[in-house]
Amino acid sequence: MNRKYAVALLGLLLTISTLHAAEFGWMITLNSRHHGDPYGYRYDLIQRFGYPEPTVVYIINSVYEPADAYMIFRLAELSGRPPEYVLSVYRDRRFQRWDDLAFYLGINIDTYPYLSLRDGPDLPVVVYRSPERRLAPPPPPPPPFPPHHGGPRGFYP
Repeated sequence: MNRKYAVALLGLLLTISTLHAAEFGWMITLNSRHHGDPYGYRYDLIQRFGYPEPTVVYIINSVYEPADAYMIFRLAELSGRPPEYVLSVYRDRRFQRWDDLAFYLGINIDTYPYLSLRDGPDLPVVVYRSPERRLAPPPPPPPPFPPHHGGPRGFYP
């Protein structure tokens, strides 16, 4: 009987961890965006948060994933603290959830700004288009028909 409870508890824990991962699932998109265009991602952070480039580069190089840099800047904005302080909290409590870090920083996690953060980043959407494929040149136009000289249709003298 205990084995059934253990299996049920394990299933419940896996479900909860999956739901937690789905909360900030958009971070995967930010990571792939950074790996695709690191300078564009960096300058989007500079433009969005207004910090100088050395600060942004320092934060991006100090975190485990590039999307964590966005979260650090956003939590710094919501808490009113400098991003260096949020980075130190991130390092000290790196195994905790983002909700716990926000709560530790004094952010009410039930307010609209934090709930909108769960929905996705407020960085501009970038659509990367593949370069246009080079198509074969169009075929030449067909040669003009010979002029008709007044005979029956299809008869050419």
